[in-house]
Order: sequence, then structure tokens, then C-alpha cells
Amino acid sequence: MDALEKLKRVGFTKVGKWNLKAAKPCYSLDELADATDVLYAFVSGGQVLYLGKTAKELQKRMYGYQRPGPTQRTNVACHAKLLEVLTAKQSVDIYVFRDPEPKLHAGIPINLAAGLEDSLILEFRPPWNRIGM
Repeated sequence: MDALEKLKRVGFTKVGKWNLKAAKPCYSLDELADATDVLYAFVSGGQVLYLGKTAKELQKRMYGYQRPGPTQRTNVACHAKLLEVLTAKQSVDIYVFRDPEPKLHAGIPINLAAGLEDSLILEFRPPWNRIGM
């Protein structure tokens, strides 16, 4: 089973993609733009390139990659990698995992997306998660 199939089995769904607009990476989201507490993945050619989580709205997190501030190392690095892949005419899709049934432990909410992030990075070993971010 390839990485994309594994990602889908975990519960990730495609919600958008990255494109070049005026020679810069630009995201578009078809759904879940306002979703919070999610895991997201950048996928190209069936390979998981990057995995991350966000507590804020997904669209705001993607905007950080689209227009990174100079001190935002992760955003700057991913922006450069997105530009590199998109310039090579390869597609980059955005997949998201959102807990379908939020859970409680002793009355305390559990953020499943946050709990899964480290394990999924170990499983998929996305190359962009290891570029000194």
C-alpha cells in the first residue's frame, strides 16, 4: 500500500491544492477552510511531503505558507519547497484529518490530531519535516 492510501485509511481527505499564481505558491481549499485542530498533509505524486497540525483555522495556516514572514522558518522553508515542486509542474494536494468524533478523557477534551502528528511523521517520514525547520 502506498503512502497516500495509508493516509486515507487514517482518515485524511483531499480538501484543496497548491498552484502557481504570478509565479508564487497559492492555495485553494474546497472544504474545511474554517476547520480548527486538524492535521494536514501536502502530497505530490502519492508521496507525503509534509505533515503538520494547526489549532487555528486551516485557511489561516495555509496563508502562512503562502506569504511567510521573514522570521517564520517553517513557513519560509515550506514556501520554498512548494515553489520548487510547483515550478517543476508537479501538483501538490492538501489533505486533512479532522477527528470525526471528538473524545473526552475524565471530562478533558482530547485533540486526536495533535496526538497523531508525531506517530504519522515517524510512519511516513515526510522529507519536508526534516529540512531543519
